[in-house]
Amino acid sequence: MGRVGGPLQQIFLRFAPAYITRFGDRMPRRHQRALFDIAACRTEAMGGHTEACCDCGTKRFVPHSCRHVLCATCHDAEIDDWLAARANELLPVRYFHVTFPLPTELRDAARSHQSIVCGAMLQAAAESLQTLAEDRLGGRLGIIAILHTWGRTLPWHPHVHCIVPGAIICPDGKFRKIKTNYLLRVETLSKVYRAIFLRLVRSHPDAPRLPKIEWSKQWIVNCRACDEGPGNVLRYLARYTKRGPLPEKNILSVTDEQITFRYNSHRTKRPEVCKLTPEEFLRRYLQHVLPLGFHRIRYYGFLAPGGRRNLRAIRMALMFALTLLAPVIAELRARSQMRADYECSQCGGRCFVRFDFIYPNQRAPPP
Repeated sequence: MGRVGGPLQQIFLRFAPAYITRFGDRMPRRHQRALFDIAACRTEAMGGHTEACCDCGTKRFVPHSCRHVLCATCHDAEIDDWLAARANELLPVRYFHVTFPLPTELRDAARSHQSIVCGAMLQAAAESLQTLAEDRLGGRLGIIAILHTWGRTLPWHPHVHCIVPGAIICPDGKFRKIKTNYLLRVETLSKVYRAIFLRLVRSHPDAPRLPKIEWSKQWIVNCRACDEGPGNVLRYLARYTKRGPLPEKNILSVTDEQITFRYNSHRTKRPEVCKLTPEEFLRRYLQHVLPLGFHRIRYYGFLAPGGRRNLRAIRMALMFALTLLAPVIAELRARSQMRADYECSQCGGRCFVRFDFIYPNQRAPPP
């Protein structure tokens, strides 16, 4: 039933006991749960079940995954399913990638009050885009907003990525395409985003006390056209949204004194090496565990659940142009389809019976 876990799981197994001994009385419960879940992923502690092929009777034991949001090995199926769902929403229009930052002065407040500040970031990003779109473009946008909380060396660096298709829903229900590489003026968007964010945070009943920021300080929003195609942007964001902040392949070495991992420098655009003590590595990693129930991916406009009627109308009107996106859509659906068509390794059968479930005492069985 046991297995040799990946480098990240080995780090948690090796250094988590000492970390809990030192900081356990001050750690949030969700951080302790993350340490246990990732260390126990696909081991006897998580339990498992046996499945047998209905055709040839071949049996195999399947260990249960921890399904923790920061686990580096659990979410391949979720990533594939999310990309397949987004493939059903693609439009034959130009896409835009908009990034909303948070000033350095406010990051400590965001870490201490994650639900309030990070939630305000997501809402302010969408509301600022919709406000300017209604004023300058004459309609409403469809938006996928995704919260990222880490930088390349795992510091606390919250920012919001928005994927925006270049289509506008007008008040009369009609739509039109944005045919240029230009979406909205970023200088104006930055000011509107700042004003809406501060309003949302300060109006909250449990609002944290924000430090003073010079009004002249720029909240630089970045907006660019996705010339590489929406499929590549979605795949990039999915890797860092449905999985932990550090790919296991980037971990180079682990010793009692130091953990070394590789990252791509934002400034030099070249691979560089970061060296941290095990204690500092765990501290940086765990600070990205968001509060229970917090949704880091949110949908607005005609991409929201309540706006799918408009989305279907747009896709129907652009049905012939959708054929140009057929290769991208097929590629985004491919891995999810492969998992759905899982076959027995011995006879190729697709019917399986699951039995002998083993449930751990520490938690409920995974869904």
